[in-house]
Amino acid sequence: MEGVRELKYRRWFHALDIDNDGAITRQDAHLLAERLTGLTNPRRPSQAQRLSEAAANAWDRVIGRFDHNFDSRVEEEEMVATLRQTLTTRDSYSQQLQPIIDAYFDLVDTDRDGAIGPDDYARVYQAATHNRAEDGAEIFDYLDLEGRGTVSREQFHRAFTEFFYSDNPNARANNLLGRLPA
Repeated sequence: MEGVRELKYRRWFHALDIDNDGAITRQDAHLLAERLTGLTNPRRPSQAQRLSEAAANAWDRVIGRFDHNFDSRVEEEEMVATLRQTLTTRDSYSQQLQPIIDAYFDLVDTDRDGAIGPDDYARVYQAATHNRAEDGAEIFDYLDLEGRGTVSREQFHRAFTEFFYSDNPNARANNLLGRLPA
């Protein structure tokens, strides 16, 4: 039976396979950046530029390294196997995942007050995943660990750290990218 971390890794794979062709490519990273850039404030072009750079860096520094057969495509099994090997300790989070999660947080934090609310999160979740905004609002509750109606950058990182590293089948953050199969 597959462990909870592997289920989450597969969920992340499917979230990143934007064109649904069964593999993640550099093009998927750019497609995701284009989707999310449409949500950025046009008066802050630096936000769109940072997002585009984060997508390129995500491929170059993280996802592209999963391509073990060097065909410029990361298939699901390649990604799951690599995550299983590389995300063994939480120490790797700051180097491999934090820049991606920071860029995502900055996109959602439209007023730049250091906190995100459920409506903003739902809007970005829907654009990024093509799932329903209502699902994003529900997932926001998993992020809002303190139940205050807003999520700080620190809480956001704690939730994503739990998503990537927790083996607990009941961890709140397991469902950040959608409900895991029972």
